[in-house]
Amino acid sequence: MKLGIFFMILAGILWSTAGVLVKYISWSPLAVVCLRSFFASGLLLLYVRQKNGLRFKLSGPVVAAALCMMATMILYISAIKLTIAANAVLLQYTAPAFIVIYTALFRHARPRLLEIITCALIFAGVALLFLDKIGGGHWLGNLLGLLSGVTFGAVCFANTQKGADPPAATLLGNAGLLLLLPFVFADPAVWAADWHEWLAIIILGVCQLGGGYLFFCEGISRVPAFTAAVTATLEPVLTPVWVFAAMGEKPGSMSLLGGAFVIAVILVYNLLRAEWERPGSVSFWPALWAGRLTALALKLAGRRGTTLPGAVARRLCRQLPSRLGSAYRDGVVVITGTNGKTTTNNILAAILVAAGKKAAFNSEGANMPSGVCAALLRDATWLGRVRGDILLAEVDEGSLPEFCREIRPRLAVVTNFFRDQLDRYGELDATIAKVRAALPPETALLLNADDPLAARLAAGREEALFFGAAALPLSGGEGGENREGRFCPHCGAPLDYTLFHYGHLGIYACSACDFHRPIPAVEATRVSAGESGIAFTVWEREYTAPLRGSYNLYNALAALAAAEWLGAPPEAGLSALRVFAPRDGRMEEFQADGGAVTLILVKNPAGFNAALEAVTAGDDPLRLLIAINDNAADGRDISWLWDVDFEKLAGCGPRLRQVICGGVRGADMLLRLKYAGVSRETLLCAPDLAGALTALRRFNGERGGRVYVLPTYTALAPLRALLRGAERAEGGRA
Repeated sequence: MKLGIFFMILAGILWSTAGVLVKYISWSPLAVVCLRSFFASGLLLLYVRQKNGLRFKLSGPVVAAALCMMATMILYISAIKLTIAANAVLLQYTAPAFIVIYTALFRHARPRLLEIITCALIFAGVALLFLDKIGGGHWLGNLLGLLSGVTFGAVCFANTQKGADPPAATLLGNAGLLLLLPFVFADPAVWAADWHEWLAIIILGVCQLGGGYLFFCEGISRVPAFTAAVTATLEPVLTPVWVFAAMGEKPGSMSLLGGAFVIAVILVYNLLRAEWERPGSVSFWPALWAGRLTALALKLAGRRGTTLPGAVARRLCRQLPSRLGSAYRDGVVVITGTNGKTTTNNILAAILVAAGKKAAFNSEGANMPSGVCAALLRDATWLGRVRGDILLAEVDEGSLPEFCREIRPRLAVVTNFFRDQLDRYGELDATIAKVRAALPPETALLLNADDPLAARLAAGREEALFFGAAALPLSGGEGGENREGRFCPHCGAPLDYTLFHYGHLGIYACSACDFHRPIPAVEATRVSAGESGIAFTVWEREYTAPLRGSYNLYNALAALAAAEWLGAPPEAGLSALRVFAPRDGRMEEFQADGGAVTLILVKNPAGFNAALEAVTAGDDPLRLLIAINDNAADGRDISWLWDVDFEKLAGCGPRLRQVICGGVRGADMLLRLKYAGVSRETLLCAPDLAGALTALRRFNGERGGRVYVLPTYTALAPLRALLRGAERAEGGRA
């Protein structure tokens, strides 16, 4: 690509020297045309011979293109002699308008509205060139320049027909101009010329014409059409510059206006046409810069900008994620599923960084298309290059089909499947079917072996690996929670569980067919969980992580398995897990009111139950703020609250000192807790989040114990900001 652009720039620069060289040579136009093509033909002959060994057929399009090229060169050189060089080259650049006309006449193709408008605007700019008399423009020279545009358009049109051979037509066209040799011998200026003019004609033939076409042919095969259109404008831009610098020829005001207008119209037309033919080829750059500028503005305003920059960029160019995502040397890993995506993604990124990799990832949990795009923009430079070696993309399971259409991942990690936001996803089987259909066949899968709904995705796949746990501290013979995976995904018979971990995760086998829990490539044994975190053994190595809640074990296992598949050494996992700090509301801790406040995102029954399991462990007094919103990102339907086992809170007895119910649906949460048997004396409804947090900190004037804030998605960021502010105000960590 870079070499192609370099060749196109060289072609434009060489072509632009025609004006000054032709003006310098005092010979007749026909003598200049003949000798220029004579010296160019030798170089073109060597080039064509190297390309196809001079094997070509004299088809109709080849002959037509050669004849039109001969006419173009005669008309163009004559125009330079008779009018200002700027007019001559700009009038030749009217060719696109005539190509549209030829296409309509000979192919009976109805021109698009844009093409009609472009033709009209080009001819309006040409009219300005003809009106310019102050700048030295001559009617005959301008007319010949316009006719060169007519014939050059015919050259381009003929070279696109069936049987065309552009290199052969170019060679034949230049060789045919040797028929003008009598005009060379008849021109006394040729015989009176000194060596300076002969050097100029040699440069004109070998470099300006032959070298220009050689670099153009090599460049056009390496760059998109729009790049060729942009770099080709160097010729009309530079031609008057060289002539003015060498000979003082200055275009008049109307010529300058008309020329700038024609160049702008042709450039815009070619860019729009390139965008139609290859979507994203042009719009990529405005989208990239608009997205990065939006991110910069948000950063200056003190905002995080996790989604808006991506939304702006995608609005301008839908192909931007595909362009950036395909640039990662080590490919793309997508992490999806119902719960645990953000923590898994962040742990995997920490392991890869410890292994010496540069990982780009959406660390904040913004897993919709705009959030993934924003992460790509953060990792991209202003020139469209990515800084990272690998992209780790946490993707909402409902958005996975769109993601996989844009970016083809090497590895897909599926954490688990639980019922989540029925109004957005529908029934769980529909979500799983959508994920299964979205994952490309060549993508390797890393699945939760303990989840039969995730493990079923391995059917028919060439490469599928598994992670799981032999047992958890809370595992038992019966599952007390509402379970989705009760039946075999293949035959529909009930699944027999020998051990439940939580929800429908555990050790299972079908009672009627051979579907069973697969053997994990990464399996945790000797698992323990406490206030300081979790500890477990994998590959005979003992791992520790400051992650509370045994459900976080699965996030650590998924990250370790993915890192191992990507080639990271085990030592990287050991060191990264040991110091990993949860963030963005995933068991994230703040220092406020002289103690620790833990922020835990909750969004569905399984996740809420896992959070309650961590919250209620131990014997310390408890104070909670539960913030429930029903915005679009949370899910409008909050009936899922009745599937959460809030009776665990009621079972805490006197340990449960207070529960503040906040958010838009705080009253609904309060009602649910009353039905769960939570003491009314401990309950308070405070819909305003700031007021709810203040009430939590000052309720009954009591301090100490464990303090937890459990928000749904759209309540997470505001509460996180409030806690961060309270922490700073009290002199906590920055």
